[in-house]
Amino acid sequence: MENTDVNRSLKTRHLSMIALGGSIGTGLFVASGSSISTAGPGGALIAYVAIGIMVYFLMTSLGEMATYMPVSGSFATYATKFIDPAFGFALGGIIGLTGQLRWLLTFQPSRSLLSTGSQVGRRGRSV
Repeated sequence: MENTDVNRSLKTRHLSMIALGGSIGTGLFVASGSSISTAGPGGALIAYVAIGIMVYFLMTSLGEMATYMPVSGSFATYATKFIDPAFGFALGGIIGLTGQLRWLLTFQPSRSLLSTGSQVGRRGRSV
């Protein structure tokens, strides 16, 4: 039988890179225009720094929990273990609903584009 133990050797630099990689995403680039027009460049920079610090600490603590108690689950598993089973259940429901909502919001616009595209005949004229 194979040894399936998890090697708990994450160092601070590993957790820092996980936090940095998790905080930089497409949302940073997509939302930059509207936040700069609303808050100005200084306000947007302050907001990004504040949220970046919060995300850094969140990802660091999640990395430490994953190293301390490796499970094959989501945030809800840690919430059930460390906070309360009812809180873990509610968090799991929220994660499930947002996942379904994200799928629905992605699927519906593409479905409407496909349906309108099928009504256009050759040379761009409506059928």
